Amino acid sequence: MASVSSLALIPAFYPSVLGDEVEKYDSAKGRWSLQRGAACIACRKKKHKCDGQRPVCGRCLRAGTAPDCVYSVPKARAQTLQNKLRDLETQIQVLSTTAAATPNRTTNLSALEPLPFRAPKPWLMKNPAPLGYWWEHDELPVPLRDYLLSIFIQNRRSITFEFNVPRLQQQVALPPTDLDSLHPAFTNAIYMAACHFGPEDLSKYEPVFLRRVQRSLYACLESADKLFDFIRAYALMAMYYYFKGRLTEGHFHGSAAMRFAMACGLHRITPHNPSPSGLLNPPKDDIELGDRIHTFWYLFISDRGGCLWCGLPQSIADEEIETAWPRLMEDYEEGNVWGGEYSSLCEFLGDSEDAASGSSDTVFCQRMKGIVLMERATRLVNQAKQEAPMSDKLAKKFQALRRTTIQFLDSLSSSPAQFEPLDLWHAYLLACSSAHGASILINTTYIDDSGACHKRCISSAGAVVSIVHLLSEADLLRFPGLGWINAFDVLVAERKRIKRLSLPGLKGVEAQLGILRGAMAQLAKFYPTVWNLI
Repeated sequence: MASVSSLALIPAFYPSVLGDEVEKYDSAKGRWSLQRGAACIACRKKKHKCDGQRPVCGRCLRAGTAPDCVYSVPKARAQTLQNKLRDLETQIQVLSTTAAATPNRTTNLSALEPLPFRAPKPWLMKNPAPLGYWWEHDELPVPLRDYLLSIFIQNRRSITFEFNVPRLQQQVALPPTDLDSLHPAFTNAIYMAACHFGPEDLSKYEPVFLRRVQRSLYACLESADKLFDFIRAYALMAMYYYFKGRLTEGHFHGSAAMRFAMACGLHRITPHNPSPSGLLNPPKDDIELGDRIHTFWYLFISDRGGCLWCGLPQSIADEEIETAWPRLMEDYEEGNVWGGEYSSLCEFLGDSEDAASGSSDTVFCQRMKGIVLMERATRLVNQAKQEAPMSDKLAKKFQALRRTTIQFLDSLSSSPAQFEPLDLWHAYLLACSSAHGASILINTTYIDDSGACHKRCISSAGAVVSIVHLLSEADLLRFPGLGWINAFDVLVAERKRIKRLSLPGLKGVEAQLGILRGAMAQLAKFYPTVWNLI
């Protein structure tokens, strides 16, 4: 295992990792500020501005004076912590006395049956309090742990996070001292996401797990321990910030997680090189290799999705990505890692029909290709806005991307039956909506035949609405599909055109817009800022 000597490989976690111990958020100024006395001794002596990074601050790291970068705990801060510790001990004594006087206040954990993963116990849904004051301990009670894990597993595909479920369940159940157990950073990230998607009563525990994730991430990187868990935990934390509408923070942490994953070689996993040299040990089996492949593509979705939502630059170029397309977890269990056919992302974006619709594509591969098309189309549209008139070179790129998009959509079933399990159907529908979103962008920007381009736009917008309706009916609305906003804009423009020209079809367009608005209202539960998009 390669060692990590400092935080130089990725951006610092501050302000989020050390939280209120080092930095606090100044709402008036809209930024994080270092608390008094939190700078390193070297910067304080020289009266330099210190960013408070540990173990080496940014200034000392750049100046090459890392050995001189040391921190001291202010006496006042130490005294405050001691006082807080005594207060907590007093509270524990009071609670213990009260619990002893009220025998029925807590539940005997050993008497509880294991929680099923598809039907959590109703009493836990309403109130986890019978499990005691679990947040005061490092380890969660087993019933609560299994309950949160079940919520996360049920929602994993709706947030595009794929992994081998039996392997994860086994690792979560292992004692922390076991070498194969998950790092606390990853388990706490799982619990944090579960609280976000679970019953409303669980939302109040999200800050508890977020703080645990932040502290565990720093400890994991500092000790270079279980770095693959670090990547997965960091990726989930980045997505969590997107959940909360904190888009800039989400993109920052997602970019950092992607760059660290690149240092670990996750962007270069191919049949000829299944274990690229990097910071990670070789995977112990095909199941772990599959988890690594899916984790990279999850980071890709987070990175490119952040680029689309925030308008910020991508963290990795298409040419740098060699990792094979993701497959079903059953394939990795059976040793079918590559599907008998390998093609890169750049080959898919080429002018080859075979690459656009590979015969061995899985539903996860289709989802990724749809997102790639949507992101590439957005990039070309932004480039076209800067060029007036459009150059011949850019026009050829639009033409090539249109062909690839049409070929990809033709390879998908026009009337798919529901997948089993149902969440695989969600992945397929996301692939369709993303590809139709790309088609809308292309045909509203590169117009070589106004009638044909308008027809394609209306057709794609209608397809997106149908997909949104299916997702809503199946209660699978957990993730805003790429292309929804493009479809909404096309339908708004079509409504204006119909009214202006007194054409038929106004009620149909109004109904389609109503479906999109209703879906956005449902998604607002999980994405607070989603209403700002329409």
